Amino acid sequence: GVLVAVAFLSSIPLYSNALDDLGLAHALREKPIELLDVHIYARSYHIDPEDYSRGRELVDRQASRNIKSLVRQEERYIKSQTFYAAWADRPIPSGSARPKGYFQVFTNLEKHITLLEGHYPDPFPSGLSQEELADPGLEIEAMIGSEAAETFGVGVGDRLLFIHPWSDLPQPITIKLTGIIDPIDPKEEFWFLNTEIFTGPKDEGTVAPLFIPEQTLFEGVARIAPLTTVTYHWFYYIDPARINTQNAESIKNAINRMERQIT
Repeated sequence: GVLVAVAFLSSIPLYSNALDDLGLAHALREKPIELLDVHIYARSYHIDPEDYSRGRELVDRQASRNIKSLVRQEERYIKSQTFYAAWADRPIPSGSARPKGYFQVFTNLEKHITLLEGHYPDPFPSGLSQEELADPGLEIEAMIGSEAAETFGVGVGDRLLFIHPWSDLPQPITIKLTGIIDPIDPKEEFWFLNTEIFTGPKDEGTVAPLFIPEQTLFEGVARIAPLTTVTYHWFYYIDPARINTQNAESIKNAINRMERQIT
């Protein structure tokens, strides 16, 4: 199902007069800006462009109806399930500590990263035949963060393999690394307080979070490994200056209503 995560706006304290505008403004300033933003997500869906399109239409429609007047920016983020990871030129690791990795798609990623080396990945071609998809030489292009690249000992032009944890699936996904990147500001609101975007969870061992174009996810990953699941995220960045004592209660009601309509 689709869930709405609202850390603060759905419980805005109510104020009744102009003097209390100062109290409301203070309460909003005291919160990290990300806790004012709206996060909508749908977990563990098989990759399907039509399903995603319908989901986007639903979320966009309800957000437009309920919180459009508050939103100053919106972005989308897609994260795949976790795969086992390996190096294309080495024996495939085994055991419980074997490396892992996953794919990530961000809208407007290029505005928030520094390309340290290489180039942005080309989108995976659309409309390949099943015979072409089964070609052992087929590969997709991706970028990797500098810290993860150092951990894996890889650079531009190197290749990684992502192996689906269900062993009865076809050949691994071969990924050519085209770029090494870092966030311009890892604490920027754009990242929505996620400090592991570029490195992966610290408690999961060696992890390679890879960045790919949206077309690569739907035309490449989805067709090479069709059982892959993803979580879809919609981020709505709120302008606190648009919240006052006159509209605080209606905002609270609108967000609660949107949550009921979406979920």
